[in-house]
Amino acid sequence: MNQRPNGSIEPESLLLQYLNLLRKRGMVIVSFAGVLIVTSAIATMYAEKRYSAYSTIEILPIAPKIMGKESGESVSELGVGSESSLRVYYGTQYAILSSEVILNRTIEKLKDEYNIAEFSVPEGAKILKNRLRLQPKPDTTLVNIHIEHSDPQTAAVVANVLANVYKDFNMERGLEPVKDALIWLEREHEKYREAKLRSDERVHAFKYENHLVGVEQHANSTMTKMKTLKNILTDIQSKRIQVEADYEERIKISKSNQWIALSKEYAAKDRLLGSLMDKRATAQQNIDILQVRYTPQHPKVVAEERQLDSINLRIQSEVEKHLLAKKTELELLVSRERAVVLELERVESEVKELDRKLIELQFLLGEAKRNEKLYEMLDKRMSEVDLSQVMQSNNVRFVHEATPNDRVVYPSWGQNMMMALALGLLGGVGLAFMVEYLDNTVKSKEDLESMLGVPLLGIVPSINPDEILELSSGRERSLFAHSRPKSTVSEALRSIRTNVLFRTGNIEKRTILVTSAVPKEGKSFMSSNLSAVLAMAGTRVILVDADLRRPSLHSLFEITDEFGLSDVLVQARTLESVIQPTHIENLSVISAGPIPPNPSELLGSDRMEHVVEQLHQLCDVLIIDSPPVTAVADPIILSHLADGVVLVVEANSTKKPIVMQAVIRLQQVQARLIGGVVNKLDVRKAGYGYYYYYYYSDYGYYTDDEYDARISS
Repeated sequence: MNQRPNGSIEPESLLLQYLNLLRKRGMVIVSFAGVLIVTSAIATMYAEKRYSAYSTIEILPIAPKIMGKESGESVSELGVGSESSLRVYYGTQYAILSSEVILNRTIEKLKDEYNIAEFSVPEGAKILKNRLRLQPKPDTTLVNIHIEHSDPQTAAVVANVLANVYKDFNMERGLEPVKDALIWLEREHEKYREAKLRSDERVHAFKYENHLVGVEQHANSTMTKMKTLKNILTDIQSKRIQVEADYEERIKISKSNQWIALSKEYAAKDRLLGSLMDKRATAQQNIDILQVRYTPQHPKVVAEERQLDSINLRIQSEVEKHLLAKKTELELLVSRERAVVLELERVESEVKELDRKLIELQFLLGEAKRNEKLYEMLDKRMSEVDLSQVMQSNNVRFVHEATPNDRVVYPSWGQNMMMALALGLLGGVGLAFMVEYLDNTVKSKEDLESMLGVPLLGIVPSINPDEILELSSGRERSLFAHSRPKSTVSEALRSIRTNVLFRTGNIEKRTILVTSAVPKEGKSFMSSNLSAVLAMAGTRVILVDADLRRPSLHSLFEITDEFGLSDVLVQARTLESVIQPTHIENLSVISAGPIPPNPSELLGSDRMEHVVEQLHQLCDVLIIDSPPVTAVADPIILSHLADGVVLVVEANSTKKPIVMQAVIRLQQVQARLIGGVVNKLDVRKAGYGYYYYYYYSDYGYYTDDEYDARISS
């Protein structure tokens, strides 16, 4: 299978797989289609013949004029005119044409006026509907009413009656909306008159209950007051921030005992504080003079310093009074700010409440206006209703009267056969894919490779029965590679021979174990013919029949089974005495011999290992034909004696789970599984025919001598 680097299958390869599957399952497809065609032909042959007649009517896209306007507008607002509306309109008309109401009226009229009572049964409407077919003419307002019946005359009568019934029904429907409209208009007119009165009363009551009479002047004064309060609040907040900053700065200075600095600031405005500052300066000057003449402890110096301290205390007291005044000013501003904020919040709440009431009032006014408008519109519509125009109008016209037609319209041979062929092929293809999906046998080399985990050794195509019949003896048929060395089967076996030698490595003596998953897969055929092609290439080969339960090699080679491997293992005979030559040069066979009661014990004994070692001295390749892996434990026991294990699988016969079970059993004992062989594969159905044709037509066939000569050259 061709794959891309990411592992996905190429589209060309996938297409080839589908084509090969269809070719492989072609008989399923043909059989299914054939059965369906024959069944359809028989059903068509015995089906009741029907004739068709049709009448033609015209359905104009005009809504009933129940309001007296040229536009045809109705209270139901049909919206006739747009493409989508027309599609809906005509779809509705066709549904009415085939409805039970029309069909039942048609059946009654046929019985009463034409004495046609075959439809007057419980399922009559359903039967008539199955015989009815509506055919709109493209790009027109015409529609053909087809009726199928076993009698041409009856078909024409039914088509005409059905058209007339629909026409009359449409007239009745035209009157119903007008009557309904009048009743509806009167009811709605009264309802909206009362609604208008109630809405006007609600508006009036709401205004007086919420003091909204003269609401515009009240709203304007409230908004002006709110704007003024906001301006006042802004001024107070600005001044409060300034005073607060000034006060905090002075408090900070006072806490650092810098009273003199504060007193200098206040002295310009406070005469008492200015006088104290002058006295302080004089006292300080006197101290400075006395300290020049006297010591600091002199009574005059001490007295003058006491006077200076007294002045400083008085200055501090005056500064604290100024700070207290600033604090009082700040508290007053904060109090005024709080009062203005409260008043502003009250006014804003009043504005919000007023807005809410105004919104509610606007809603009531809008409701009153809508009710008034609807009332006026309904009052106007009542005066426009015109019953006389509707009585005279019908948008359905009878265009063509049905006439009998002798041409059979059902069943249609051509249509039935084409449909049967198409459905048969589609169903056959689906059935083929289903059969392929349900078939879990090994069908290709990809199936076997995915389970083995190693590449395939080769594919042995199925043998042409004609070639088998040409061979006279059973031995020639069994040893096909020797009897027909130039056949495709022999070429495949030689390819397997090459792969087996390559996979077992570059060793002097080889032991190959040939087995299968289940019996009847061609295991013995493979071991004997593989031995033959090896011997024909000049290799000394000994083939051992290790199937001590159901031996078969003695039959294939037409040799005796009176003695063999079992005799050697029980030491009843020598190894040399049981080796039997064959008609193929370089090939000898050891048959199974008498069937022992304990085959597994014999094959697993040390004697068997010794026999294999002795045989290596007598041949180049030792091939052991063992029982199936899933049947007994013999091949598992023998696998550790082999340099390579070959698993034979019959194509389209052996189930994948069984093959997988065989592979797992071999892997569990660490057998050296070198590959598998797909046996009895129909290469043409499997998609390998082109490959074989190309290979053998282009390169030809070679005998073993020719093959060896080409290799050596």
